[in-house]
Amino acid sequence: SLALKSPRLLMMKADWDAENIETALHDAQERLQQTGNRLKR
Repeated sequence: SLALKSPRLLMMKADWDAENIETALHDAQERLQQTGNRLKR
């Protein structure tokens, strides 16, 4: 694909992926915290 041939697009995709991973990690942490709070009760 053309995207893989463009370093700039590749960098943009890497940034976008990193952001998605960060968001997913944050969501997972919040879910873990909620589960932990439920277990403490």
